[in-house]
Amino acid sequence: MKVWELEEGKEYVSDLDDGGSPYKIINGDLFYKNGTEYMRSYIYYTTVKDVDFTLYTPPTDWSKVEVDTKVLVRDATYASWTYSHFAKYQNGHVYVWEEGRTSFSVYTNDDCTYYNEAKLYTE
Repeated sequence: MKVWELEEGKEYVSDLDDGGSPYKIINGDLFYKNGTEYMRSYIYYTTVKDVDFTLYTPPTDWSKVEVDTKVLVRDATYASWTYSHFAKYQNGHVYVWEEGRTSFSVYTNDDCTYYNEAKLYTE
């Protein structure tokens, strides 16, 4: 989406800086996030008229995700996403129950595997 389509108060990232700092429209002006505070951006609308923005999605804190939460997983960026259920987060990996099962239907708590990429499923 283009800069004039950004909604007031929502966070966005741009292709200007490889998704680094989130941007936000505040009182009609463009701001960027610097650490924990928003600063007025010196990039004017005319400068960013051809820049693409996408809605910012903060990284998931997998240590706080509940068991059996619906997730999408895959092993590589070119692979299709697979539906699954969250099992645990351990050693930097997201584990899901094997064969689409849940904690209720697995035989043991070891019936899980991890994938290289995971994201929360939204309906």
